[in-house]
Order: sequence, then structure tokens, then C-alpha cells
Amino acid sequence: MAKEKNQPIQVVDRALDLLELLATADKPISTTVFAGKLNISVQSANNLLRVLFRRGYVSQDHARHYRLGPQLCVFGDATVRWKRLREGMEPVLKSLNRRSGFGAFAGVLENDRLYCCAHIFPGGEPAPLTRQFWTEELHSTAAGRVLLAALSPLERKKLFARTTRRQMTRKTVMDPAELEKICLTVRETGYAEVKEESLDGVCSMAIPVCDFSGTVIAALAVYGPVSDWEKTSCLRKKRLLEAGRSCMEKG
Repeated sequence: MAKEKNQPIQVVDRALDLLELLATADKPISTTVFAGKLNISVQSANNLLRVLFRRGYVSQDHARHYRLGPQLCVFGDATVRWKRLREGMEPVLKSLNRRSGFGAFAGVLENDRLYCCAHIFPGGEPAPLTRQFWTEELHSTAAGRVLLAALSPLERKKLFARTTRRQMTRKTVMDPAELEKICLTVRETGYAEVKEESLDGVCSMAIPVCDFSGTVIAALAVYGPVSDWEKTSCLRKKRLLEAGRSCMEKG
């Protein structure tokens, strides 16, 4: 019975995997390739593709290979906000990376999760955002804690009650009461710094980004290996982020 209940969820999951795979492909993909990439049977891949094709979410080329379809345009208006955030953040992140050598990250809080809207690797390359690997790391990242700190204590209490927290490293703080204390400190100081709680050997710092009304809409962060991190003072990292935020607000 449990298997039957989970089956519809798995089908939706696979359909989304399929669309994400198409979004990153540089050419149309055959049913056989889909089956191999998603580790499912050709028949299962074909069934998924037929439904998406009928609904217009995928199209076929002359070789009957698949690409994203025109029906995805219905989501266009909903993605304008994300596009604007990304376009506003990317130049700032690139500047932060050039000036510090650290990776740079811009995150938002949506549906109780941490979503990235722009990301530059320490080496200076833009990171692809087709898969969001940090959605469950509100509690363990500097960006996540800045976003949590922007909530009211009651909102945080409710969020902690309806979500779970993973032990990312041996240093990860997961206790809601301890996280609440951290969030109050972040609210007071205006920034969050996390050392090896999300990933061993990696540290990060973040500050809030507000809209014209003063509402926190995103978190701006830098991150890097602990060896380089300790060579740069906390004050310098904070000033670097504040300068980046100032440039973004002026732009």
C-alpha cells in the first residue's frame, strides 16, 4: 500500500527531473537517452514524455527528439522576479569575487527553503542553478541564518516546528532554541558568520539585502576555505559585503 501511495509522487519527481535535464541540454534529447540519464525504462520515459508533449511542455524536432515546449511560457511572468534578482545580483557577486577571491552567493527564503538566485564560484565562474543543493541548509549557512533572522520570533518558531534540520557537519547547530539565540544575535549585529557548519573546511558570511520599504528580500554572502578565511578579518569581510550591497542598491 505504501508503494502505491508513493508512486504518484515519484512520477511527478521524475517528470521534474526530465524537464530540468532538458533545461541544461545543449541539444534535443532522445527517449533512450532520457531513460539512461534518469535510470528508468524506455517505456516509463516514453509515458512521461507523451504526457508532457500533449500538454505542450516539451516539443519534438525533425528526429523526434525532445526539447522544452512553448507551454512553459505560461510561467514567464512568475519568473520575472527571479530574473530581476539574478540580473541585479550577478554583477555584485562577480565584483565581490574579484576583490576577495571568495565565492559569492545570493539566496532567498521561499517555502521554508533556501534558494539561490545567483552564485559565483571562488574561481570566478558562474554556477549553474538548475539544481538547488542548499535548499535544506537555512540553519547551517550564513545566508540562511540572515534570512531566518529577518523573520519574527513567532515566524521562526513555526518554521522550525514544521521543518527538520540535518547534521551537515559535526559543528552544525540544529537545536531550535540555540538557533533562535543565533538569529537574535544576527538581527542585532546585521550579519551572520558560519564556520564549517554546512561543509567541512568552508566558512561563510552574509548580510541582508532589503527592498525600498526595508523588507529583507535576499541575503548576500561570500564563502571560502577556512585557511583563507582566517587570513581576512571579520570587519574586512563585512565591509566588503556592505560595499557590494551599496553598489547593488545604487544600480
